[in-house]
Amino acid sequence: MGFWIFMAIASMMTPLLMIVMGYWFVKHPPRTINDTYGYRTAMSRKNQQTWDFAHFCCGKVWWKTGWCMGILTLPVMLVVRGGGEDTVGGILGLWVFLQGMAMILTIPVVERALRKKFPPVRLDASKSIQPDFRIRKTVLKHSCVCFRIRVLLIWKWVANPTACLYCHKWHTDKSLDCNRTGGKI
Repeated sequence: MGFWIFMAIASMMTPLLMIVMGYWFVKHPPRTINDTYGYRTAMSRKNQQTWDFAHFCCGKVWWKTGWCMGILTLPVMLVVRGGGEDTVGGILGLWVFLQGMAMILTIPVVERALRKKFPPVRLDASKSIQPDFRIRKTVLKHSCVCFRIRVLLIWKWVANPTACLYCHKWHTDKSLDCNRTGGKI
């Protein structure tokens, strides 16, 4: 009888946890995105709006699922009440495993609701990225640090050309350029 009581408490822990945490997530969700507690997935942590919606949605799903599992757990506990330790341990152990799986399977439900409310941003095929940007990204990805710095400096100069590096003035005649003459004009 003592083992049955232990297993009955163990099998009611998951539904009670889901009911309490579901209520808590709906009424008092974590205020900011954090690494300690809450519904933490890549989609839910994108920004504060997704974080708040994910906790509200997860709270509702956990609260409903917790009540359903709790109601279904009572008859299972009563069926195995008179059985031996092997029977009680096997059936209620399997039941606790199924409850854990039901808790994990709430994640796709919440993620689907997140993707429905906050669809991922996709690039339009008609709006192509500038080819030089793609080349720069590829070059920077597969090169050494020194070369990256040179490419970035050249890229910065091409994007915003400066005047003469020596006197910081524009020269109309290329032959008088301080860079070519060593500053002797």
